[in-house]
Amino acid sequence: MINKNSIQQHLRQGELQKAIDELIVLGKEYDSDLHNLAILQSGRLASHRKSHNSGTLTNDQSESIVNRIRLAVNSTVTESVDEDWQVGAPQDHTVETEEDNPGKSILFVASNPKDTDPLRLGEEINRIESSLERSKLRDNYNLEQQWATKIKDLRRSMLKHNPDIVHFSGHGSAAGRIILEEGEGYGQEIDPVALGNFFELFSKKTMCVILNACYSENQAIEIVKHIPIVIGMNNAIPDEAAIEFSEAFYDAIGAGNSFYFAFKLGVNAIEKHGLDAEDTPILLTQDDIKKASKSKMDEIAFFEELLEVLEVGKIAFQAQNNNARKLLHSLKNRLDLPAYNHIAHLFAQCHNLMTTEEKRHHSAIRGYTINLIKYQNDRTLELLEGHPEYIDRIDRLKYLKNHITIWKSKYQSLIDDPTTCLIYIGVDEKIGFPKKIEDDIRAHIDMLMGNSQ
Repeated sequence: MINKNSIQQHLRQGELQKAIDELIVLGKEYDSDLHNLAILQSGRLASHRKSHNSGTLTNDQSESIVNRIRLAVNSTVTESVDEDWQVGAPQDHTVETEEDNPGKSILFVASNPKDTDPLRLGEEINRIESSLERSKLRDNYNLEQQWATKIKDLRRSMLKHNPDIVHFSGHGSAAGRIILEEGEGYGQEIDPVALGNFFELFSKKTMCVILNACYSENQAIEIVKHIPIVIGMNNAIPDEAAIEFSEAFYDAIGAGNSFYFAFKLGVNAIEKHGLDAEDTPILLTQDDIKKASKSKMDEIAFFEELLEVLEVGKIAFQAQNNNARKLLHSLKNRLDLPAYNHIAHLFAQCHNLMTTEEKRHHSAIRGYTINLIKYQNDRTLELLEGHPEYIDRIDRLKYLKNHITIWKSKYQSLIDDPTTCLIYIGVDEKIGFPKKIEDDIRAHIDMLMGNSQ
């Protein structure tokens, strides 16, 4: 049976290819993003084998690359594969009914500090109460209220009522923080991470949090790490739109519908009243967080493979350069050399004048170009063209792509000439290889992994 445990067992036994193969099967059954990521890791492993078999990697370099692939696969399995996933196991498609609708206790938390614009919070709670009172499930809900909310009030209300649904209505700052009241009634912004950690303490009971406040998306992202469903606003929202959304949301909840359906009905209510709902209410689930994590792992895997390809190419280029310096030194000692823009031109011009030893160096340089550097450049361009969404992440990747594109064109036009050993881009074309691009890629990987200082 293929499941999370079987894949981790393969990894512990050093069976990396088997682990990736099973991850591909599991991803195909449950998650297309995971499936694609596993295929990418399989391609990385195959690319490594080809480089290792061609002799371009030392044993230490080979072991380092395999370890990085293994760590990436292990991280993907740990973070993205659910414990109950197994091939052939029936998936749970249970439909939510009125009886198992999670909404029971609702805590309405209001805050309108005296140094903020007045809001129609009384109108909003009246609409919510009316929605629930006229609903067919009105006896299933208990609506509690907390006004002029301070931090300690929120804590005490949560402890007292232990609600299934928390509905915050008030102001949010442009920095993405909800605003409660401090001791004298003035506004106090609440740190998103602290608020997320606060709701983690109530995650066994609370199923949904609504942040009916401007710019509350950042807080929603932190809270949804612990609460299954969170609704927030990613922009400023007019008072009337907030009220219309709330009324429609609780109309749906009171009729026994799911949180998702209630959210969609709330958005529709905003649109029906001619208010702008575009890019305002958002619903986040913990699955969204998992998908975002997988998307980040996809990007990390891409840049790790790109870095590996560039590092192997750099090793090949340095070895080629050593032979080129030896050849140039020998030619300078023997001949009165003509003027040249670059040694690539010189070597082609002097090919017929070379000694047997010099032609051996020439042949070695040409071999690096044909057998190693071309392969690495082809793979680099394949990665960049296959994932255009990542090119803008690092400014100089466009420059790298242009450099290799020109190199390939020049390679195709010159390589059939046996006097050609080097394909050099930089002097005539004025677009050299972006120096230390590997450092930019490492910094970006560190940022994605949360290791940037």
